Amino acid sequence: MIIDNEKKLNIFKKKIKKKKYLYLDTEFNRENTYKATLSFISIFDGKIYYILDALKYKKLVKPLINLISAKSITKILHGSEQDLELIHQFDCELGPIFDNQIAAAFCGFERNLSYQNITKIICKKKIDKKLQNINWLKRPVSKKVISYLKNDTKYLEPTHKYLKKILYKTKKIKYFNEEMDIFKKNATNVLKLSSILKRNININILENKQFKNILMIRNMISKKKNLPKNWVLSDNDIIKLLNSKNNNILKKNTKISKDFKNKIMKNINYLKKIKIRKIRIDNTLIASMNFIRLIIAKKNKIDENLIATKNEIYNYLAYKKYKSKWRKKIFYNKFEKFLTGNINVKSKNGIIQI
Repeated sequence: MIIDNEKKLNIFKKKIKKKKYLYLDTEFNRENTYKATLSFISIFDGKIYYILDALKYKKLVKPLINLISAKSITKILHGSEQDLELIHQFDCELGPIFDNQIAAAFCGFERNLSYQNITKIICKKKIDKKLQNINWLKRPVSKKVISYLKNDTKYLEPTHKYLKKILYKTKKIKYFNEEMDIFKKNATNVLKLSSILKRNININILENKQFKNILMIRNMISKKKNLPKNWVLSDNDIIKLLNSKNNNILKKNTKISKDFKNKIMKNINYLKKIKIRKIRIDNTLIASMNFIRLIIAKKNKIDENLIATKNEIYNYLAYKKYKSKWRKKIFYNKFEKFLTGNINVKSKNGIIQI
């Protein structure tokens, strides 16, 4: 059903009233603006496909989002970070969600498995993603595009059933739910840290109020000028400012006013005065932690990088900082016991176990 008027929206409302799950995807365009431009919302309720052209029927977008945000309905998505960010722009929270991509990482699959690949593995179906990178602002759309939109929700249902069954059977549903809570908060956080910042700036600086002030100023300017954040002040430029003896990068910047430049530099100079000694970690210690991570990942069938990235391993060894209780339970506590000799490492059937 193409939702193109209020009458059809009301039909949709009645159809989903008793549904436990909705299978959801969005298409959008983000090139030169602060916010992404929503193009389509695609929904599958297990029987019927619903598609809303968000450009053509703008007045129906928020009422539709309000309907699907019901707390009684769990929304099933795949790789949903940008979907959540997009819907948050309409001052709405999606309510309960289940991200198949994250669930897959708890079920023996790699962390960033694509929708196309997971469908091929679990559903034994090959889907065509050639239209993935088309201009989603272009109208009118062809029947092929509508078919593509349907396919993007069609296999969310069987994949969800398969993964959910494994999560309960292996008693990892609590770990998954905890991870989803972390994921949702980060997805809608306008000051969320990019992987570039995490890799290149000390965690104690990243957590500092003055660093957050810089991100807030950048976000404020980006929003006002309707420009991508990295167009206003790139992550790489922030890194250079923290490591440089001058502020030439900021002087040359034409997007930021003199007043805001002064405020940014005030925060930068404060951060530069913080004496944070780069703690060198012995390579054997890092290798030991990677070894324990690998054993635990294989034993629990959880992706290694979901348990801990290279950067997160360093932050734990240097500062004892980590995220989430489930990681502490299955990984960090085991590592500490390994270091103190309070855990046995043995080989069984040619497999190392702890």
